[in-house]
Amino acid sequence: HLDRNHDIISGGLSTVIQHMIGPSGINVVPQPRNLEGNVDEAVVDQIIPLYAEWSKRPEVTWLHDWPSAQRLLARTWLRDGECFVSELRGSVPYLEHGSAVPYSLELLEPDLVPLDFNESSRRILQGIERNTWGRPVAYHVFKQHPGDSMMYMADTKRVPADQIRH
Repeated sequence: HLDRNHDIISGGLSTVIQHMIGPSGINVVPQPRNLEGNVDEAVVDQIIPLYAEWSKRPEVTWLHDWPSAQRLLARTWLRDGECFVSELRGSVPYLEHGSAVPYSLELLEPDLVPLDFNESSRRILQGIERNTWGRPVAYHVFKQHPGDSMMYMADTKRVPADQIRH
């Protein structure tokens, strides 16, 4: 509410995010090692152009490049206390990855994990399914945003925990 309705809060949050993430985002410097433990420059030379291409459209909507996706995730995390990312690897039905790299991110707001979805028989609490040790094994995520005016049924999909970053 404060982020949407108070310019001082919104501006302060934007300043914090700009200093955390920066204008060019948090960059990755690949350092693959060979058997001797030295950086393999030939592999680095192959990774960098692929990473640069992927960074232009890393997420499923193709609306955000990697630096702006990082800023969006940071804003969601700081504003809401958490955020979720679904990793989509390889061939995914109906998904066209944004580059030759078969890896895309689906940025998920916390609103998409239903707080009121609880099933004790399946160890689901607030949309998160856990094993007997309490480790998440799956996240139940709305297929559409619950605030969407076109949403008639609150259908969820089960996403394995190894595909979600929370």
